[in-house]
Amino acid sequence: EYIDLVCEHMLDLDVREQVNELRRGLGEVLPVEALLVFSPDELQSMFSGGGNTENWEKDVIARHILCKHGYDSNSPQIRDLVVVLSELDQTGRRLFMQFLTGSPRLPIGGFGELRPRLTVVRKNVSGPADDVLPSCSTCQVYLKLPPYSSRAVLERRLKQAIQEGQGHFALD
Repeated sequence: EYIDLVCEHMLDLDVREQVNELRRGLGEVLPVEALLVFSPDELQSMFSGGGNTENWEKDVIARHILCKHGYDSNSPQIRDLVVVLSELDQTGRRLFMQFLTGSPRLPIGGFGELRPRLTVVRKNVSGPADDVLPSCSTCQVYLKLPPYSSRAVLERRLKQAIQEGQGHFALD
């Protein structure tokens, strides 16, 4: 019963006013019932600006990464990260964004509109860095990246983290 009440509160009572305002505003443009012909995926695509409009080009990613605490834009790990991110397929991009921000998509406007900015810091580890997964502070859009020895290691560890780390919470 407790879980049912928490779910009702979070999924209904907490957002009821916002949902009603969205319906009211949308209803000024077209009847809300007209949206029933669309699937949830189609609606999400329409409201988020379409399928594959996000710009994941290397120069765009590099321009919007804030490097701190042991890294700068010329660090090999940052240059490797930019290449690896730019080469992710659609599924990989969604997993990375979910891992990093808690949302599977970039905001409208792309990397430049992330608030706070995408920040990458050096993750200091005891032992071989190549054995450690990257981690993040989702609310801060803060990626903690070990000083990997190569792009291949970075790619393998990042993909492992974004695939296996979904829904994981740790204080590191």
